[in-house]
Amino acid sequence: MKIIHAYDMPEVTWKNGGGVTRELAVAHEGEQVLWRLSLAGITADGPFSLFGGLTRVLTVVEGAGMTLKTPHNRLPAEVHKPVSFDGATKIYSTLNNGSVRALNLMFDPLKCWGQVTAIQGPYHGASGSALNLISAVFCTEGTVKIGGQALLRRGSIALAGTKEMQFELDAAASALVIAITKNP
Repeated sequence: MKIIHAYDMPEVTWKNGGGVTRELAVAHEGEQVLWRLSLAGITADGPFSLFGGLTRVLTVVEGAGMTLKTPHNRLPAEVHKPVSFDGATKIYSTLNNGSVRALNLMFDPLKCWGQVTAIQGPYHGASGSALNLISAVFCTEGTVKIGGQALLRRGSIALAGTKEMQFELDAAASALVIAITKNP
């Protein structure tokens, strides 16, 4: 298991200047991204970068949320409510009330599948299986105990491979559980 504190990771400014990203973890297959987890700070309305060939799951973790406008509809991106969309879709984001932070999962749907689930405390559970490429728990509020020992605080993520990871949220905690599974 590996613990990463998101705010210790370097910020990379978006090409369009509308925000910054902190890469938490990434896996490649050859030159192609297989999956990627990052934390984005979105400070202004604007277009999203295109990631053709990848599926994106965006989950707002701080702020009042935003609206993702596509050529065909509007997707509400609210706190702790994962929104999934094709990375090739042209999206223009409009912030609801100031800047937001969002956990971003991207994956190649031809090779793997990713899922993000929001959990509120108090809660005791497990993540991971032999089918997972990676399982992770990202603390969005309060304290999350991993394996009865390690503590995650807001903005920290615990990454595990195929091993089961036991975790516990205190009453004031919330977290995102991420699972990435290889396609058969």
